[in-house]
Amino acid sequence: MSFIQLLEEVSDQVSYELQRRYNRPLQNIPFNLKLYYAVQYWTIKLKISEHENITNFILKNSQLDAVIELTEYLKTESTTKEKTFKLPSPLGDLPTIFKTKNDFYNHINSFLYQMSIRSDNMKIIVLIGFVTVAVGYWVYIINHKKEPQQETNKPEIRPPESVSNPPSSPVQRITRQFLVLVISASQIDFLNSLSAKRQIDVIDGEKLYELTKYLWTGSDADYQQIKSNISRYQIYPEQQSEYDICLVYIELKRIDPAFQPNVNQLDRYDAFRKLGDLTVNFEISSRLQMEAYGDFAVYNR
Repeated sequence: MSFIQLLEEVSDQVSYELQRRYNRPLQNIPFNLKLYYAVQYWTIKLKISEHENITNFILKNSQLDAVIELTEYLKTESTTKEKTFKLPSPLGDLPTIFKTKNDFYNHINSFLYQMSIRSDNMKIIVLIGFVTVAVGYWVYIINHKKEPQQETNKPEIRPPESVSNPPSSPVQRITRQFLVLVISASQIDFLNSLSAKRQIDVIDGEKLYELTKYLWTGSDADYQQIKSNISRYQIYPEQQSEYDICLVYIELKRIDPAFQPNVNQLDRYDAFRKLGDLTVNFEISSRLQMEAYGDFAVYNR
């Protein structure tokens, strides 16, 4: 299959999935969400998704503020035929408006024409997604090449024979485990009542199972690193949308295997019902943009 065919196919898949999942016109779906799906589908098409660490690295970094700003700028420039400039009038009248051709737009469209690619907004985003995957893959490989290699053929160092005390047993480190649930912000009343109770009973666990769209499990270190960036997705009252989400952060005594990906739904349901017994503590985020869960490598409930 040629690159042009791949581009067409990924563009169609991303468009279909976005409209199916969010049930609204493509122009009303945020750019960073379109880019996230484009990157995700490219990792599948290029078989990078078979390497979970690389895929997670690319997806996570594709949603960094700097990457989003740069890629959105490229998308805007490549779809804007003319640039508009306003010059203030020295007499205080209305500013004079000038329009000039956008050379970047002309270069991009000339390239697409020579590649026999029909230009539209989604194909531009999917093409940017391809570049994002390529750069992310290259950065991942470069970073891992810099990791120091283990030294070999070192002489074994033995303790003096006069030492007779047995070695002390290693200190056991307790690693906290976390479960994160992605729930629609339309369920805020239930979530507020759950927060007020400060505990999860069996009925609450069943309700959480029904409401959870995606979930994530991981260690304290991963959890803290990801959570520290979530505040950038906070929603202000005038920005609220029906697609907003809340995240339920739950500290667990241990990770139940039934919370892992690709588990039988009966086992998953039972794990949610037992959630109260496993929970050490939990908190519920404020209202967030739907893109917030992209920082966690979530999977379907």
